[in-house]
Amino acid sequence: MMIFRKRIEEDGSKQISEGYLTFDSGKKILLTKDECKEVEARLIMARAEGKIVAEVDQHGLKITCPDCGSNRLECCEDGPYVSEVVNIDEEGDFDYGEINASGMVDRYQCLNCGYVLSHEDGSSIDDNDEVIEWIKKNCKQK
Repeated sequence: MMIFRKRIEEDGSKQISEGYLTFDSGKKILLTKDECKEVEARLIMARAEGKIVAEVDQHGLKITCPDCGSNRLECCEDGPYVSEVVNIDEEGDFDYGEINASGMVDRYQCLNCGYVLSHEDGSSIDDNDEVIEWIKKNCKQK
């Protein structure tokens, strides 16, 4: 179960301030405002797709979408094929969730909003090493 706590802003709008996950064992995990948004987005996606979304391995590089702030990336191949990237290793080895493709990579994009990673000239990034360079240049790492 996930619980959100909302605060009422001065203008009367309600904003999520924090939340927590509760487990059958009684354990609770406190979530920040941004974590609540990510969990909610993952649940919406899982319901829409009818499957559980793969866990993200937190040991690799972390991408942060400049448009929506999501930390999820997908690989889009020629044709209507996509595969979620679940871990990005600095050496260029990517781990994928369920692979729904077997074609050539067309681009990498945000799994949440579709923001396409691109070079300065506007062309889409379609190579693991280029993804790593983009992340190092555009995303803060812990």
